Amino acid sequence: MSENYLVSIIIPFYNTEPYLKECLDSVAGQTYGNIEIILVDDGSTDGSARICEAYCEKDSRFVLLSQKNKGQAAARNLALDNVRGDYVIFSDSDDYLRRDAVETLISSVRESKADLTVFGISTVSGSRVIENPRSGRTYDSSEKAMTAFLKGEDITGVLCDKLYSSALFSSIRFPDLRKNEDRYIMPDLIDKCSVVRTVPECLYYIRTRAGSVERGSFSKRNLCFIECESHIKEFISERYPQLSEYVKFYRANAVSNVASKILTNRSLKTHGELFDELYGRFFDEYSRESKETGDGKGCGRLTGVSKDFLDKSRSGLIMKYYLKGYNAGLKSFIKSVLNK
Repeated sequence: MSENYLVSIIIPFYNTEPYLKECLDSVAGQTYGNIEIILVDDGSTDGSARICEAYCEKDSRFVLLSQKNKGQAAARNLALDNVRGDYVIFSDSDDYLRRDAVETLISSVRESKADLTVFGISTVSGSRVIENPRSGRTYDSSEKAMTAFLKGEDITGVLCDKLYSSALFSSIRFPDLRKNEDRYIMPDLIDKCSVVRTVPECLYYIRTRAGSVERGSFSKRNLCFIECESHIKEFISERYPQLSEYVKFYRANAVSNVASKILTNRSLKTHGELFDELYGRFFDEYSRESKETGDGKGCGRLTGVSKDFLDKSRSGLIMKYYLKGYNAGLKSFIKSVLNK
């Protein structure tokens, strides 16, 4: 394989006309030139397809594919079936890449020969930009990388903060989920890696906006996490039984994130029963483990939980106080935390 690697950038889109040009300009203007840009129209009804057609006409690196509205998972699978690149990057159509993103990543790959390279992201909300860099570590085995993933350290379940060797997708495709399809396949991808590297630089900009798939209000599609976490639990049990302890924390975090989304979107009246069900299941599981381990504190051992996560993240705060046994008055406490 030549070191002048071809990089495929996959961008599915659905009715993102106001943001699409900034996204496409960010990939067309990359300082690394050996790229192909695969656009997938997921049944848009606005002017998004016309914008993409114009880019394809003036730049041969752009390829436009179309499908009826089936969701991002199906759109990404269609793109993967047509990838020619040695490496793959995914971008959402309302986000954008730093101008030197691909060049920075390929430079890292030439040095590390990593199958998967994780990079930092910046969240953009109006004029406010919050950076979330990575550590710069190299994981020289899939087990070490899987541990970091399950512990929520450095390797996220997010799709768009990574450069993937295209060989990782030789037998892997996204499941038919409307949400969490990226997190679902992440263990499968990590399992195939010999080397995973993280680079500190924030190379991808996530735009927060109302109505996007990832950042919109709570809906039943958020419950795709249940199928996702079940898959991850089974996968780890079969392939990495020595890491099963970490899955408990991972699942706790997933439940907490959904519950906190219910609260942050002020959906408690509508989804109060669901909230109680989620935390009832969560609390029962960890109370049961507590009795088995004899710690007597009303909560189980959360192996690998970082103090920083528990003290600073919203879902961590919820989990921390719930597990400590502050069940009475929990909802009012959480509301006070989230309103700060």
